[in-house]
Amino acid sequence: MKSKKLFLSITINIVLIIALSISLYCTIKQRQVKQTTINILDEMIKEIDTNISNNFQYFEMQKSFIEEDIDSFYLIYNQKSILNLKRYYIEIIKKPIEAEILFNVVNSLSTQSQDYLLIKKIIEYRILKKIQENAYMDFVWFDGIGVSVFPKNDTITLGTEYVAEITNYGVIFNKKELPFIVIDNDTIIAEMGQYTFREKATKKGIIKHKGSMHLPQDNRWIKLPMDFEYYVK
Repeated sequence: MKSKKLFLSITINIVLIIALSISLYCTIKQRQVKQTTINILDEMIKEIDTNISNNFQYFEMQKSFIEEDIDSFYLIYNQKSILNLKRYYIEIIKKPIEAEILFNVVNSLSTQSQDYLLIKKIIEYRILKKIQENAYMDFVWFDGIGVSVFPKNDTITLGTEYVAEITNYGVIFNKKELPFIVIDNDTIIAEMGQYTFREKATKKGIIKHKGSMHLPQDNRWIKLPMDFEYYVK
């Protein structure tokens, strides 16, 4: 009788050890798979950065706009506020239902868990990929259209006004909506069909500005970067 109980006890212990070993093995494999996925996503994110650098290496102004968008994203991404990241995700990806599902999962996880790191990495890749796609859509990859700045004088004296006419060359794709210009976050609207930039010289030296002309095309806007400078003596 005792031998049967001992045998049963040994058998149960062996079964438990085997089950525990299998469970431990599966857990380790799951962690390895998740870590491998995170590593792959890291490489894909690096590829996005490399592609942007290579494709825009001769278009410094457009490249700077893309880099500003990426920097703005990482400012939000590195915050502790998941709500801000969710809002940014909806703004960029434009899929609120997808965002709701994804961020419900994020909120249910411990910030120290591997699952949390994996979901955050998926969000990072998704947004950066969308920023890259938007950059390609907004940029004109041919020489048939552009924007030029024609100053009345590129050297002026302190206290006088700098005046420059800004024009685009090429085709206006959507005649129902007029192009507009943004220079240092200020918007310039056409007056009598012409765009004029004016400012009073308040300091000496080289004064630099950068901006973009936004041209309507179908249901989107093409952004043409520009920069210019003048000298105040």
